[in-house]
Amino acid sequence: MKRAAISGFTLLELLVAVSLLALLGVMAWRGLDRLIAQRERVTADTARTERIVRTLAQIERDVARCVPDALFAGRYGGGGVLPLALQFATDREGRERMQVLRAQPGAAGAQRVVYAVEDAVLVRRLTDLAGRPVGEQVPMLDRVRRLDARLLLPAGWIEPAKLDDVPGGGRASAVELTIEQEDGQRYVEVLEL
Repeated sequence: MKRAAISGFTLLELLVAVSLLALLGVMAWRGLDRLIAQRERVTADTARTERIVRTLAQIERDVARCVPDALFAGRYGGGGVLPLALQFATDREGRERMQVLRAQPGAAGAQRVVYAVEDAVLVRRLTDLAGRPVGEQVPMLDRVRRLDARLLLPAGWIEPAKLDDVPGGGRASAVELTIEQEDGQRYVEVLEL
């Protein structure tokens, strides 16, 4: 009787095939792990960018709703460097605060909006004209080191604290706001006045 030839794989061939499959599996897992980590970073960066864009857009809306100078006790034209409804001040720690007197949305009257950095958070606080809070302060952006401003005058850009040093003055045509975060990132918005 004739024996049929049995075909198959040897144990060595099976071990080589399993080893190659394991190696491919490890390589695929590492690539997938990198892809997931990258996606998480992109998602976090996107969320951060959205918060920054929303913050700058809110500041722009508040400045655009500034009460006109003509509505301040019968004054016309203001005559100052800044609109009367826009003020910059420095607190005891040297931090810049921006105040905007804006028309109250959907109602007669005005509200004061204050932007300030408190405990590494840029906050937005609404008050009535007497300084009483209207609602709670809103944290706009975290990990903020500073909020800086510069004004565009006919003589060039100048910080609000140095307005007294400007000969000839003139009316500011724009304000440049810079938000600097703790990691050194800086975001700049120029608003037309």
